[in-house]
Amino acid sequence: MPEDNVPVVLPSLGESVTEATIVEWLKQPGEAVALDEEIVEVTSDKADLRIPSPATGVLARIIAQPGDTIEVGQILCELSANGVPAATDDAHPPATAPAPLAADAEIAEILLPSLGESVTEATIVEWLKQPGEAVALDEEIVEITSDKADLRVPSPVAGALTEHVAQPGDTVEVGGLLARIAVGAVGATTGTSPAAAAAAAAAPERTAAAVGGGLASPLARRIAGAQGVDLARVTGSGSRGRIQAADVAGASNGAGGVSPAEDAVQLKGPPAMLAKYMNESRAIPTATTFRTIPVGTLDTRRRQINQTLAAASRKEKLSFTHLVAWAIVKSVERFPIMSTGFEEIDGKPHKLVRGNVDIGLAVDVERRDGSRSLLVPVVRAAETLGFRGFVDAYDDLVKRTRSGKVSPDELRGATVSLTNPGGFGTVASVPRLMPGQGTIVATGSIALPVGFERVDATALGIQKVMTATSTYDHRVIQGAESGAFLRQIDLFLAGEDGFYEEVAQSLQITLPPLVEPQPLVIAPPGAATTGPAQAGPADYRTLQAVSAAMSLVKAHRIYGHMAADLDPLGYPPVGDPALEPASLELTDAMMALAPADLLRVFIPGQTFADVFPRMRETYCGTIAYQVEHISSHEQRRWLRREIESGFIRVVMPLDERIKLLERLVNVDVFERFLQRAYIGQKTFS
Repeated sequence: MPEDNVPVVLPSLGESVTEATIVEWLKQPGEAVALDEEIVEVTSDKADLRIPSPATGVLARIIAQPGDTIEVGQILCELSANGVPAATDDAHPPATAPAPLAADAEIAEILLPSLGESVTEATIVEWLKQPGEAVALDEEIVEITSDKADLRVPSPVAGALTEHVAQPGDTVEVGGLLARIAVGAVGATTGTSPAAAAAAAAAPERTAAAVGGGLASPLARRIAGAQGVDLARVTGSGSRGRIQAADVAGASNGAGGVSPAEDAVQLKGPPAMLAKYMNESRAIPTATTFRTIPVGTLDTRRRQINQTLAAASRKEKLSFTHLVAWAIVKSVERFPIMSTGFEEIDGKPHKLVRGNVDIGLAVDVERRDGSRSLLVPVVRAAETLGFRGFVDAYDDLVKRTRSGKVSPDELRGATVSLTNPGGFGTVASVPRLMPGQGTIVATGSIALPVGFERVDATALGIQKVMTATSTYDHRVIQGAESGAFLRQIDLFLAGEDGFYEEVAQSLQITLPPLVEPQPLVIAPPGAATTGPAQAGPADYRTLQAVSAAMSLVKAHRIYGHMAADLDPLGYPPVGDPALEPASLELTDAMMALAPADLLRVFIPGQTFADVFPRMRETYCGTIAYQVEHISSHEQRRWLRREIESGFIRVVMPLDERIKLLERLVNVDVFERFLQRAYIGQKTFS
């Protein structure tokens, strides 16, 4: 705000009134304002009021717009105390900013640019710059929305914005006039006379307050008048049955078929287009194929790739979706039928054979108003890019889609799509197939099979799985083809045909050999066994004991601190049921059946019966540990070994303890010095 500008705030309206709604501005930007002259009308639950000006000057900028509800003390507008009012007469209405333009100022018109071959118009969402404000070259000045996407329009020149021609809510065709800018002007420049006309035209027409209905607040009557609500049908919740604004909000007199509990909101922009596509998708006869895919190899290879990239100080990091999407691209190359579209030409059915894999990526986008929209940017001819090029194109599209910088043409033409609801924990889904596409693949969450979440899956040879679905146009694609397509994706993710070697070569890294986990051999009930239990096949009861023992070991490593004796006042710890053998139906006899060397613990003993007391003492004693959150497997394993072997509990010699204490005291003193010398700065002690 310029130094000579005076802020006008919403004054106190009484001790019980904390906010008010702007009804109408009585003065427009550029007009002269006298001391105590009324400049704006507001309404609250108590009364309609007009706010006087606290100073003499020129109205420089309106901040709170009609319909806005603001709290007491918030800024309504700004006055330019030293400003010179623009000349006003019938031919030249007030300007939109306080300072005059140079006589030779060049006025540039800002037009709606081309938004892609399929977009002919857009709607104004919000102006990011106000009349009188400075605008830099390529600075974003207005947000618009079209059938394809939300976009921000940059300024083609530097100067000062003089006039909004198109107002929020207006729909403008490509090439239509959006605003005018004074080229080269600085700061609060004065707009030309059309600005005031635009401001006056943009001011909302004041709605007459509703009448009748007994006792009601002024704000409630205004809302009722705007919504066409019959106050006689509204029950007041205020004192003596007084109708408040909240009683009217959302209520309806039945017009348009909207019930009192509903509020009809028109869909615009991408949500409206999405609704249109969904309606059109209902005409497509689809079928869906399901396949549960083991992803142990995918999990291991992705981790190895990211570790190799990190070791080489490279910032790239692969997600599961990167690899799954690439497997889909390569599978469509093997089964091009899956990208085949359908169209009726001259009333006759035709299949559309595609030569490239144009894969759409469903992206969940949060709009500026908090609502969410689904956009599907397309990586074109993905099979020609190689894995590295595909990942770069994928990341760039997703980033620009979420920031509103993707072009509408990049959101059309997908022949096959991928959506990943598994990121929200969804196990499987059957998405809608958009017109023109052949297939949409949906991937579920990556997790252990149900019932194995609390066991040591590695020891039992159990790997994570992912459910993938292929929803296809049944007019041109058949179930057998869809099933073979999903099987090919499964094979690629399992490492067939050098899938990961190709990925590594494209990233210019070398992968270590893949070591397959060895599953625990389970003998059928009654089978004869020889030698110690830990060396041969386990019977069912032994397997049950091992599984429960593994769960108990894991629980102590994760939740043992909750049962540790740490309170100096002697209050008992809260504990956790997962730490109790009884919660797993693990008896002493079963503990004796579980061989200790299968549990991957670092506490000596032949069976879990020997290990458990020491495990309990270690994790639930007078020292608590929390290390399982550490992302590095090597670090976690090292810490487990140090903790469970008892090494860190070895008593240090007295002189070493004194040196350690002195070191800690010095560190604490230095930390306190830093906090005093560099107040508010982050330290890394």
